[in-house]
Amino acid sequence: MTLPSEAQDKGLFDKLADTVHAFVSRPWFFAICLSIVFCWLLTFKLFDDLEKWQLPINTLTTIITFLMVALLENTTKRDSDSSHKKLNAIILYLAGDGGDEAKQELHEAIGLEQKEGS
Repeated sequence: MTLPSEAQDKGLFDKLADTVHAFVSRPWFFAICLSIVFCWLLTFKLFDDLEKWQLPINTLTTIITFLMVALLENTTKRDSDSSHKKLNAIILYLAGDGGDEAKQELHEAIGLEQKEGS
């Protein structure tokens, strides 16, 4: 069983996913997306065909959605794995397996060292 302190360093894709997640989870990113849609709406008069007008926004949103789902799955899986590691540390500690090592893993996994000082 892998304990939290045995976690591996993040790979390039994980770092990219974290960076993109930090970027797109801000309110101003939503405002940018909203402004893109608003600008697209204003271009209606420039196109003579409704299908040609819809093509750019449909293509853009499809590509972005496809990429964002892959990144979201990555961050969600890592978050779930982290929660499982914390629960495993709690279980080991409560079961009495590992003694002081299990207690230290529990402290590291759920941040007890910060709470105990206050």
